[in-house]
Amino acid sequence: MRHMTIILNLLKWWIMNEDQILNYIENDDKLSHEWFIYQGTEEGTIYDFYEEHIRPDLDDRILALTIEKDIYYEEAETLIDDEDYWVLTDEEADEKAELEGEYLLENALSEVPSYLHRYFDSDQYLKDQVSNDRGHMLNTYNGSEDSITLDNGLVYYIYRRN
Repeated sequence: MRHMTIILNLLKWWIMNEDQILNYIENDDKLSHEWFIYQGTEEGTIYDFYEEHIRPDLDDRILALTIEKDIYYEEAETLIDDEDYWVLTDEEADEKAELEGEYLLENALSEVPSYLHRYFDSDQYLKDQVSNDRGHMLNTYNGSEDSITLDNGLVYYIYRRN
């Protein structure tokens, strides 16, 4: 039982709380407490177990937020689902920034009399907004852009939205 406690503590640090780990093990026909203890102490490492049995089931976006913010996986999942955070690829962040830039453009044009719109360079305005910094447009909390590279090489950009 001592080995199980050590393994659970290591896994808890990585990604899940103890109940989530136990539920994962108990609900998988391939796994049992005995197998887990045996693999974790004699033939494999906890990292091998993680790579083989846990990592494939994890969503990269949720994992990125979990690691970046040092929170539980379930909490990160809720934050993303509730759109409190956006976790985006570089391309997705550029697309979102363009959409936000178009919204800013509409607001800016609403301040300019319509007869002067033809003198306003909309394309340059959008280019300036997007190229300056995506963080200030996508992170409505403090304007920062955090990035993280996962173990599989994927890079995600994280924006707090509230």
